[in-house]
Amino acid sequence: MSTETSTGFGVLDVTVEVEIEASPEVVWHALTADIGEWWPRDFCVGDLERFVLEPTLGGRMYEDWGGGAGLIWAVVTGLRHGELLQLSGELSKDFGGPARNITTIKLRAEGEGTRVTLSDSVYGSVSAKTGTDLDAGWRHLFAGCLKPFVESNRTG
Repeated sequence: MSTETSTGFGVLDVTVEVEIEASPEVVWHALTADIGEWWPRDFCVGDLERFVLEPTLGGRMYEDWGGGAGLIWAVVTGLRHGELLQLSGELSKDFGGPARNITTIKLRAEGEGTRVTLSDSVYGSVSAKTGTDLDAGWRHLFAGCLKPFVESNRTG
């Protein structure tokens, strides 16, 4: 039998802002309809067939492994098309939890581009490392993946 010490209850907030040279409509389309095209496979835990975001209230953001298998990352709990996407989900022990997170993504027109602001509030068994890892992960996803995808594929 193995026992481990809990890190205790904690709360952390991570905020990432990225400016993308495209309209909010184009960014929204990439964030929702095209998410499987820019979301990196190495961010997924299973043998990925596709990564999906259903942009409707109660919709899921999930890994589809085929054959009915997969992993739900979050559920859409807030939605204002083209402006706001709120997701609620869990972090398993493998990803710094167990904890619950609420991620809010806001898009705002700024000049000829879009400012994307992501706020991730996490509560549960979290540590400073959890916060550092989430910050690095979200920055990679939005500045390193979404931004170049949108700016090189000006469609939508």
